Amino acid sequence: MVERLLPLVGTEIEYGITDFPPQKRERHTQSIDLELKVGNQQKQFLGNGARFYRDIGAHPEYCTPECLTARDIVAWEKAGDEIALEVVGRRAREEGLKDGSIVLIRSNCDYTQARNSFGYHENYLVPRGVDFDKLAKILLTHLPTREIYTGSGWWNLREGIFELSPRAGSITQDKTSGHTAKGIINTRDEPLACFTDWRRIHIVGGSPNMSEYPTYLKIGITQLVINMAIAGALDYPPCLLLKPFTAIKQVSRDTSCKKTLDTEDNGARRSPLYIQQLLCWQAYRFFQRERSDENSQEILKAWGFVLDRLAEDPRSLDHHLDWVIERGVLETYAQEHERRKGRAITSHDLASFDMMYHAIGPRSVFSSIQRRTRIARVVTDEEIKYAIENP
Repeated sequence: MVERLLPLVGTEIEYGITDFPPQKRERHTQSIDLELKVGNQQKQFLGNGARFYRDIGAHPEYCTPECLTARDIVAWEKAGDEIALEVVGRRAREEGLKDGSIVLIRSNCDYTQARNSFGYHENYLVPRGVDFDKLAKILLTHLPTREIYTGSGWWNLREGIFELSPRAGSITQDKTSGHTAKGIINTRDEPLACFTDWRRIHIVGGSPNMSEYPTYLKIGITQLVINMAIAGALDYPPCLLLKPFTAIKQVSRDTSCKKTLDTEDNGARRSPLYIQQLLCWQAYRFFQRERSDENSQEILKAWGFVLDRLAEDPRSLDHHLDWVIERGVLETYAQEHERRKGRAITSHDLASFDMMYHAIGPRSVFSSIQRRTRIARVVTDEEIKYAIENP
């Protein structure tokens, strides 16, 4: 059974902060920052095994406990949202403000012309004996192309276009080792385990999702790809991307998911959809041969389902994928704005609305959509409540 190979995984979310009215933002940021500094000094873990603290740039950051499955990550990430909301709600009440006055944004790019970017990180624990360079090469083909189903959506204010990923435009390298350089994979080897036995695969090129379904796909499929690489099933993978950090930008700007990318395969160009379909096919063969567990089978089924829908019409995933949901909402909002006001909506208005799609709490556009429509769920509210208090 291959379930023993699935790497432990944990994620880190840096929240953006905004508020109403915006001129008080600096005071609110300092207030939240003070509480997070106190938590840092105490070096306390939360009761659920996670941490919530102040990171570089005064961003509130939540780190999940290390989890076994993608479903666990979904539950403990959503628990983190609830914990973060409790912190900002308490600070708002202490300042005599209404609930929702301080808003946390579950996105890793701000909504200014400067396009400042911050972190959403995935950490996978793998055996020390794994050939890191070979694994990184495989991941640098998987990670840019997986944006077709993991992209959280983003209105690019600077260029006035919709993108699949808010992070992609900030990527400048395939691999980096520092805290501030923007790569797809960070090579710092800091496992939270015995160093001689384990190493950390630190993925920094992704973005946090509002919808549970793409988070489930993002973590679960990447676990499967790492699983296959560890087992040697991808030693000679076709269609390796020639320039991954360039490809991730190209994928982000293509809502058809079918524009081709340069590969190392004798100059052949392949679409991100084709590359993901090929990886999925290889995974089906591998896990069929290895008698996969139920968890892997569920992820494989979801992977195949979403790729089939993307091939037919991405809009058919408007109850599953963030970028599809958000794109549809922005189009409807723009049309309604023009109908009511008799003029086209501005790029700044779209960026403001887009930001509130990624908000958590009472002002969240996504949460409002989820209450009114049948957005696909992965975990229940009861599982999230459990994850708030329990490791």
